[in-house]
Amino acid sequence: MNMMISEFRWRRLKAGDIDGLARARHELQCHFPLLTEGYEEDELYVYLRVTTMVRSGDEVRQESVLLALGQEILVTLEPAAGLAAFDRGLAALRRKPEFAGDPRGVLYALLRAMNTASEQVVELASNSIEAMNEQIGAIMGGGG
Repeated sequence: MNMMISEFRWRRLKAGDIDGLARARHELQCHFPLLTEGYEEDELYVYLRVTTMVRSGDEVRQESVLLALGQEILVTLEPAAGLAAFDRGLAALRRKPEFAGDPRGVLYALLRAMNTASEQVVELASNSIEAMNEQIGAIMGGGG
């Protein structure tokens, strides 16, 4: 999916979208480097890899997103399945138009949505571990 969020300064790409990546290279001169950590920059963009926690059913996993922040636009490359946090970030941009006209404002909204989603996953995992500990305590206390 190659989606230009026209009212915002954001082009949203998904992994595996060869045509979208080619258009981003051609139209925006955005060339995502192979980042494993940290950041890189060229004359047009600062490229970042951000990792977030994602819940899918009973599974919790880490997903990486590549971000290219330019003066005029933010280009994101998310997993092929999409990223629900970005959908929530888009909704936040619609509620707070003061962020929408600047790629840094878009980046802020997306990072905040990713952070909130990760916090929710960590809280869910913590609650699950606490419940397991209580079950183990009840078994251990009841067996002796």
